Amino acid sequence: MKRNAGLTYLELLIVLMLLAVIAVLIGGAFDFVRQSKERAIEMADREGQVILRGLFRGWVETMSPVTSENNFHGSAEGFSFNFSQKMQAKPNIQLLSIDFRITNNSSAEIALTGFDALGQTLLEETRVFEPLLQSFSLEYYGKINDSPARWHPEWREDHLPRLIRFQATRENGDPMPPLTIRPGVQYSQSVISLLFPSPPT
Repeated sequence: MKRNAGLTYLELLIVLMLLAVIAVLIGGAFDFVRQSKERAIEMADREGQVILRGLFRGWVETMSPVTSENNFHGSAEGFSFNFSQKMQAKPNIQLLSIDFRITNNSSAEIALTGFDALGQTLLEETRVFEPLLQSFSLEYYGKINDSPARWHPEWREDHLPRLIRFQATRENGDPMPPLTIRPGVQYSQSVISLLFPSPPT
């Protein structure tokens, strides 16, 4: 007795099961690639923020402690100052004006304006320090008049604060790593090193 050509129900079910398994595997592979791409983008953003945080800390710590040069002003929404040391990446820039601020959409940004020796603008750039914040706190530690040193919500004095502290909570509720900087500390250390060089070894 001859068997009819074609697929039996059992063979058809096996083929359909194999196709379903292949579809699941392909879908999983695509999902893995999508998740890997999202993680890579997120890591790149985080890396950029870490680099910017390091640059910003360096600018604040290297600013001149002379207020007529740094033009430092601080409030609860941000602070600004001038950075007069030359930048390796932009050698023509003689003065960099740095403005750290909280925007209306609760993002922390750093606005950079660079000037040459004639006062012409060579650089205008805004970098996102932290994209979305649920809450934030910006304070300045130091002495005002004869009062003991403490944290203040703003700083309009003729001397730099001892410390600047920025704390924030991101939109998803995670606390941002706190940022505490001592303004002008590297500048003062470099001046001390020039005045009192270490003896030769």
